[in-house]
Amino acid sequence: MVKETPGTTETSANERVEVAQAGAGLSRSNIFGLAATALVLLALMAVLVVRLQQANQAVSSAPTYPLVGHAAPDFTAPVWNGTPGQTVRLADLKGKSVVLNFWASWCAPCKEEMPALQAGYEKYRASDVVFIGLAFNDTQANGQPFLEKYKITYPAGPDENGKVSIAYGVTGVPETVFIGRDGRVVSKTPGGVSTGQLDAGIQQLLK
Repeated sequence: MVKETPGTTETSANERVEVAQAGAGLSRSNIFGLAATALVLLALMAVLVVRLQQANQAVSSAPTYPLVGHAAPDFTAPVWNGTPGQTVRLADLKGKSVVLNFWASWCAPCKEEMPALQAGYEKYRASDVVFIGLAFNDTQANGQPFLEKYKITYPAGPDENGKVSIAYGVTGVPETVFIGRDGRVVSKTPGGVSTGQLDAGIQQLLK
């Protein structure tokens, strides 16, 4: 039988205490680390919830176009880029999809969107999609050369006295209104229309 000397017993006890202390310290570090991680995750979740609420509020407060679902106001307009005396009347186009674009020769975004509109007209005219351009607060002396410059071949002319713009609730050019085969307004794109927006609007009309 081997007896432990007092010194040996004291050393072993101290080692056990140090090991226990080390284990306790490691556990506390782990706990603090997990708590910090949990706090960070909670903060991120709170930020996400706030952002989602803000996005929902922005969507709900976005203005809606009151003409959607209603009959598009009829109009007759002279055509600047057609034959002498030519006019275009919306009522005559019932049964066809219509892309109605309000523009002006003095409008910078209008210049940017013209190539997309002409390309869209060429792309969809075989699908009975009619494009019409109405010049807002413009003159033939400025508007006709503008149409020639951008090689616009779909019928375009003046909104005389601004009556059509008022009927369609136009607040500034450019704006593009999409009208279904039944003569009802489907949607409106404010500002310059891109190729993607034009395609999306026309696909709604062709459904």
